[in-house]
Amino acid sequence: MNLSLIYLFKILLLLLAANGTPVLAKRLLGTRWSVPLDAGKTFFDSRRILGASKTWRGLLIGVIATSIIAPLLGFTWQTGALFGALSLAGDAFSSF
Repeated sequence: MNLSLIYLFKILLLLLAANGTPVLAKRLLGTRWSVPLDAGKTFFDSRRILGASKTWRGLLIGVIATSIIAPLLGFTWQTGALFGALSLAGDAFSSF
């Protein structure tokens, strides 16, 4: 396996951690500590700005998970935190 495929695999694992851990947290914790990112606000069409599934808990869990997993994959924890934050921010903005 060449180095670019290994690097791509590591990036995909970080992406899985960033986007998968909020889903696991929801299954394990239910609605506990589930505060919406958009504070429950609606757009002019009366729909939630980011939707009901985008929470501060999910954002924090995703960033923490990527910060922990990144060093195991050869990245710094800061790179993991930034990757998680940007990944989940992109996910939230795509939900708009």
